[in-house]
Amino acid sequence: MLKFKKTIVALLVLMVSTAYAADMTDAAESKKVYVDVTSSDASVLPGQTVFIEVGISSIALADTKGIQAAKITLSYDENVFTTDSLLRFDDDLGKYIWRDDCFSLTRAFNDRDYRIDNPYPTDVVPGDGKQEIIFYVSGNDGKWLSSDSGAPFVALSLIAKTNVTDVNTNVTVRAEDTRLQDQSGTTNNEYASTSAKIHVGLPKKIEIVRGTQPPSSQPISMDLNYGMELNALARFANGDTTYVTEMAKWESANPDVVTVTGKGSLRGISYGTTSLTVTVGSLAGTHEAIVRSMTEKERNAQPGFQVTVTHVPSSDISHSAPKVQVTVNGKAAEQGLLVDGSVYVPLRSLGNLLVLPMGYDASRKLPTLDGKAITQSKIFAATSYVKIREIPMLLPGAKTLWDNKNKTLSIEYLF
Repeated sequence: MLKFKKTIVALLVLMVSTAYAADMTDAAESKKVYVDVTSSDASVLPGQTVFIEVGISSIALADTKGIQAAKITLSYDENVFTTDSLLRFDDDLGKYIWRDDCFSLTRAFNDRDYRIDNPYPTDVVPGDGKQEIIFYVSGNDGKWLSSDSGAPFVALSLIAKTNVTDVNTNVTVRAEDTRLQDQSGTTNNEYASTSAKIHVGLPKKIEIVRGTQPPSSQPISMDLNYGMELNALARFANGDTTYVTEMAKWESANPDVVTVTGKGSLRGISYGTTSLTVTVGSLAGTHEAIVRSMTEKERNAQPGFQVTVTHVPSSDISHSAPKVQVTVNGKAAEQGLLVDGSVYVPLRSLGNLLVLPMGYDASRKLPTLDGKAITQSKIFAATSYVKIREIPMLLPGAKTLWDNKNKTLSIEYLF
């Protein structure tokens, strides 16, 4: 009899456990919405800015139940990140908020159909080692924040503290203070979230690269009296990479051959060879640079196929191409080029003025702007250029105004 009772108890325990597991499975499956938090870089250096992006994926939701408005609360480690220089005090609100140039709606959501209030910092639980960021965002009727792909709708800046040496950290969604609403105003509590995983530390190597091209051991060839744009690429032990061009100190061993005119900007002064050095903290990278004469180029040229069409190298085209004065949102950019009836703009200058991340798509072997591959790009004198006709496709809402008489180009793009 005792054995029978024990068997019944065991069966009841098993049934309850099975039911509980089924409930947990149903609960997990019922979470059809995910608040996804990602970062522009998986690894950053101390003192470097990282962009935190937020999107909402809802592949299983009905079209009429898309998320239209949200209050998002993000939480980060106050010992790893800082908001110094990112905030301004708003007299009307009586509190600090993110500066307008330190956050933005992303490309797909950057139009009149969406609205976002400036994010603001807070400390929800004092003493827990965390700080929070709160922002409100919404879309007009029929415009969802959610999408099947979970495309980010906002990007905002955080800065890694300079005293952080080797830390793995997360930027997470604080569920207790996050609210999602559909078009009817109904709150959706059945959501899960993902976190942005970020490593903050020193890289193992710094490399000098041509524009957004991959690293190469070949000397950097420059032309006399012409400039060139280079980048400093940091490579971490975990395989991650990030550009540190603006953080690095740039030097030329022989300024009489190649002189440094700015962060990553160089100019050939006289024929010869020199060594370029970039330094970030105690880590330095070097690369050989050569300013060659035309006769040296021709003497060292490799024989090609015997064809009837004469190929003119892009670097030579850039020498003879008409120069174009370019402004971006009213600020002077580096000169563009008029080549074969099309205007090309230096990619790095454009990205820096718009504060948009630039990179390289290794699989497609194409440079990227704001995460989107640039299909109509050219390299002139080792500098990456983007064709102006592609700018509105890369940045919806961007306007390009070409003055053919004065050979000037104005680019307007408001975040």
